[in-house]
Amino acid sequence: MNYIWTLFAACSNGYDSWKSDLDKSWTASPELTLKELSQESDPIAALAKAQYLMEEHPGTTALLCPILKDSAARERCERLNERPHLWTETKQKQTRSHPFHSKSPKELSCPPAQTQHECIGQKAMEAARLGNIRDVTQICQNETISTWRGECYFSAAEALIKRKLAHGYADATELCLAADPFIENCNNHLILELAQLAPSSYTPKKEDWQAVFSAANAVDSAWTWRDPKIAAQAKARLWSEAIGEAYAQAKPVTGDPFDALPPGLAPHIRSAAVKRLMSIDAPDSLSLEGWLKLIQEALNQRNNGSAYRDRKYKFIAAENLYLDKIKDIESIAYMATSERPTHQKTELDLIFCILEAAARRPPHNTQIILEATNHTNEFVQKRARQLLDLAQSNNHNGAE
Repeated sequence: MNYIWTLFAACSNGYDSWKSDLDKSWTASPELTLKELSQESDPIAALAKAQYLMEEHPGTTALLCPILKDSAARERCERLNERPHLWTETKQKQTRSHPFHSKSPKELSCPPAQTQHECIGQKAMEAARLGNIRDVTQICQNETISTWRGECYFSAAEALIKRKLAHGYADATELCLAADPFIENCNNHLILELAQLAPSSYTPKKEDWQAVFSAANAVDSAWTWRDPKIAAQAKARLWSEAIGEAYAQAKPVTGDPFDALPPGLAPHIRSAAVKRLMSIDAPDSLSLEGWLKLIQEALNQRNNGSAYRDRKYKFIAAENLYLDKIKDIESIAYMATSERPTHQKTELDLIFCILEAAARRPPHNTQIILEATNHTNEFVQKRARQLLDLAQSNNHNGAE
C-alpha cells in the first residue's frame, strides 16, 4: 500500500482530523484554503489534501487546479470540474443492477502519487482503450461507492469510444449500462463523441458523411435488439447533433447537406441551419415572414466546399423546452437532447425551427414569438403560446 493510501487510511481511522478541518476550511473560505495549500511545505501532504478536495467537492474546486504543481494532478482536477454529473442531481431515479456488478475486483498496484479513485479510473480507461472489457469490469469493481463505480464505468466508456469510435460503440454502451447512477449521461456522451465525426456543412458529398452513417449503424445494432424505440431515439439524436456540429461555425449558411443526406434527415438540417442563422442575427431583427424568406434563400444556396471542419468549435446543445407535447403533431430530436414539433410541409417546419431557435436567444426574441401566436396554423399558434409563456416566466423569475 502506497504512502497516500496509508495516509488516507490513517485519517479514516481517527489518527487526525485533517479531512474534517479541510472541509470546514473550504466551506468557510475557498480563497484562504487555496492560499494555505499553496504555502504547504510538504508536497505529498499538499497533493493529498488537494486530491481529497477535488473528489469531495467536484465542481467547486476549479480555482484549486492552477496551484497544483503536479501536471497529472492538475489535469485530473480540471477533468473532475468538467464532470457536472458528479455533483448535480441525477435524472436517473432508480438504481439499476448490472451483471458486471457481480464480478470480483482485480487487485491493483498504484503509484504513490495517486488516490484510490484516480488509480482505479486511470487503469479502467487504459484497459478500455485496449478493448479489454473484462479487465475494465474487474478494475471498476474495486470502487465500493456507487458514485465512483459509476464514474469508473462512465470514464472507461468514453475512453473506448474516443479510441475506437463506431467500432467501439457496442462495448461502450455495455459499460454505460453498468455506470449507475450515470447511465443516461454516459449514453448521451457516447452520442456526443460520435457526432464529432460530422464534416463541414459545406460539403455536398454523401461519402464525406460516411463516418456518421457508420456510427448510426453501430447505434442501431447496439440498441435494436434491446429496445427498438431507444434505437430510433438514439439515431435521431445522433443525426441531430452531428448536423448541428456541421453547422456550428457556418457563415454563410447554405443548404449543401440536402444534397449529401437522405430526405428523411431534412428536418434536422433545417433545425441546425436556422439555429445557426439566428445565432448570427438577433431574432427580433426580422419579422417571421422576413426570417422565412432569408432562411429559404440561404438553404437554396450551395457552397460545394470542403468537408474539413475545425473541431475546436463546438455547437451548444439546445435546452429542452418541449416538455408539454402538443397533441396530434409529431416531434423530433432537436439539437441533441431537446425536441421540437415538426411538420411535413416545409414552410411550417421552418417556422417551428424559427420559433425554437428564437426561444433560446433572449432577451430580443419575444416579438417574433408573439407574432407567431396569430399564425393561421393552429399548431404554430399553440407552440408560440407555449414559448411565449416560458419567456415571460423566465423574465419574471429573472426580475425577482
